[in-house]
Amino acid sequence: MVKLFFGRFITNRGRTSNPSSSTGQAEVISLFFDMNELWETWLLFALKNKYKGSTDTKVLGKKVKSFWKSTNTNHTKQLETDILVEHKGELIVLDAKWKTPEMLPSDNDIKQMFAYNRLWGSNKAWLCYPKSNKAEGVHGLFQTDDNSFLGTWYYDLFDESGLLKRYLELPMLDVEELRV
Repeated sequence: MVKLFFGRFITNRGRTSNPSSSTGQAEVISLFFDMNELWETWLLFALKNKYKGSTDTKVLGKKVKSFWKSTNTNHTKQLETDILVEHKGELIVLDAKWKTPEMLPSDNDIKQMFAYNRLWGSNKAWLCYPKSNKAEGVHGLFQTDDNSFLGTWYYDLFDESGLLKRYLELPMLDVEELRV
C-alpha cells in the first residue's frame, strides 16, 4: 500500500489528492507514525549500538512469555516486553513510553512493570520516557516489599549539537548506586 502511494506520488510529480479537513491551493502529503513503536524501535537500536560486543550487558530486545493457559483449550495469555536486558546475569525490563506523565507513572504502567518483573524473574524495571520540560534523567524510584525496583528514566534524544543520538547509556543498573 505504501509503495503504491509513493509510486503514484512520484509519477504524478507530487500532485496527489489527499483527504483534508480544510481547503486550500497547496497539495500536501500527510504522514502519520505510531510514535510508541518508533520510540521503542529507536531506543532498542540506540541501546544495541552502545552495548554491541559488551561482555557484561546484552540487549535482548522483545521477549514474549505466557502467563495464563486455559485448562481445557490451547488458549494462552502472553506478555511481551519492549526491551529485555541481561546485565551481569541479571534480567532488567525496559518499557518504552511515548508520553510524559505529570509526576508519577500511571497505576497501569506500574502494574504492568510489576507483572513483567514477576514473569521474567527480574527485580529491576525501568519506564523509559522521552525527556520533557518536566523531567530529565532518573526521576522516580519505587520499591516493593520483596526489593523489586521500578525507576522512571527520561532520555534526552539529542546530543549537544542537536543531532539525534546514535547510542544511549542504560540507567544505573546496580540498585546500590541508586540508594543514597
